[in-house]
Amino acid sequence: PRDLDLGFYLVQGMRPRGLTAELSFQLNDRLHDALRPCEAALQAMGLNAEDALRENTALFAHGVGLLLLKHTGRIRMFGQDATLLFDAYLISLVERLQRPPA
Repeated sequence: PRDLDLGFYLVQGMRPRGLTAELSFQLNDRLHDALRPCEAALQAMGLNAEDALRENTALFAHGVGLLLLKHTGRIRMFGQDATLLFDAYLISLVERLQRPPA
């Protein structure tokens, strides 16, 4: 989460500004390094590389969205807790991956 906070700060919201192409590349590379263990875990759970990448992207998007809602205070309008929602998402993901294919 702290890495995401830094990312939002550096891009000053949703648009990258003030970063050189090289710095942007380095930050993206570090972000991918941080996400790689999740992708490896998804592959260890039986997903192929393409499916693991898709699920890892969805997991990251879910986390970023919850972080954004929490830090802007918008999560309160739903009466929800970001940590509990993320935990529920992870549980659902694991359960879905453990089900035998239809």
